[in-house]
Amino acid sequence: SNPDDDTYFMKLRQTISTFLFILLCQFAIGQDLRSGEIAIQNIGPSNYRITIFLYTQISTSVNRPDLTIHFGSGDTGVITTPTPTIVFSNVYQYVYTITHIYPGPGTYSIWVDIPNYVSGITNILNSGSENLVLSKTIVLNPFLGNDDSPVFMISQEFECGCGQWIYNPGAYDPDGDSLSYSLVPCMVSNYAFSGASIDSITGDLTFIPGSIGRYAIAIQVDEWRNGNGHLGSTVRQMLLDVNSISRINELSSSLQFDLFPDPATDVLTISSLYRLDAGGTIEIYNTLGEKVAKHSSEISGSDLTIDISGLEQGLYSCKLNSGRMVAVKKFLKM
Repeated sequence: SNPDDDTYFMKLRQTISTFLFILLCQFAIGQDLRSGEIAIQNIGPSNYRITIFLYTQISTSVNRPDLTIHFGSGDTGVITTPTPTIVFSNVYQYVYTITHIYPGPGTYSIWVDIPNYVSGITNILNSGSENLVLSKTIVLNPFLGNDDSPVFMISQEFECGCGQWIYNPGAYDPDGDSLSYSLVPCMVSNYAFSGASIDSITGDLTFIPGSIGRYAIAIQVDEWRNGNGHLGSTVRQMLLDVNSISRINELSSSLQFDLFPDPATDVLTISSLYRLDAGGTIEIYNTLGEKVAKHSSEISGSDLTIDISGLEQGLYSCKLNSGRMVAVKKFLKM
């Protein structure tokens, strides 16, 4: 054979091999996205602070210098990627923040489209080739007034070792608007979900996985003012790693407690049939989501009274954490 031909074909094979290697690496390292959500806060006339919470898998982490956000008003913004925080084993949290002034009344869909999901999600076919799309709808209506997103008192969860999983995001609205809940599909081309239901009023989500695996779930929270004025929706997307279905989650009983009197003035009584484990806490939050009080005590089938005389008048949320279960209820301080 001609030596020149051999040299040509050798170089051609090397070129093709290098190209395929680079292509495969791009697909391999781009599969780190798990979940996220978008929140808004009104800071002036038609002016909003937008916060994107993004959760990624550390073991397949991707270097993203920035993130492009679509404001829904025909323009976009670019946010520099912040330093992440480790919030769970093998999970990073990135918090992106930007402000935007909207041109006037209307309905706007805020969204980001980021490649790629982690691979192996049970209910998303070929998830490693799908983008994670986070969205938030905002309705600017001068007759309804300004609006802030619901605040989630309960953080995202990432793992489950049970046959039945019950979860509540602990959402409350800082503006006092009514909330309703529903399950919606993730914004991918091949999504399927079964075995889950949600109470449209309380937000209690029940999931019974059919097998061990990795499941994507999306909870939509809609805001309503004065009974029927729709102010938009927030979607919390979560990815749950189910490692075992051999036992029932202790949350299947659901942590229940009562607050009285409501409204309260100087003292608030907390009554629960469930014992708070060592390290259990009672936390009080104002409508801005700020923690204003914390108590560490045990409750075992009896009442506990806490002093709230130092709180200003207004609406508060009481977060009860037993060490195994978490629940949130509101009360009014007079």
